[in-house]
Amino acid sequence: MSFLDRAKQQASELRGRAEDKVQDLAARRKADDLLGQLGRLAYAEQTGRGTADAAAAERIVTELRALESSGTQVLGA
Repeated sequence: MSFLDRAKQQASELRGRAEDKVQDLAARRKADDLLGQLGRLAYAEQTGRGTADAAAAERIVTELRALESSGTQVLGA
């Protein structure tokens, strides 16, 4: 394998790892956003400032479960 072939292979591997990290970061940010939404719903309910929006909470939990099943760590270690 020539030097140029090895360089191309390494560049391709680096690009793949960078894309994976970007996707992981996007998934974690989405999880954080969803947890924030769920927390606001719960807080509003607990403080009497809002009524339970079961459909919204269920949608958020469903999305969080989907992220977890795809390998995203939703809750901290």
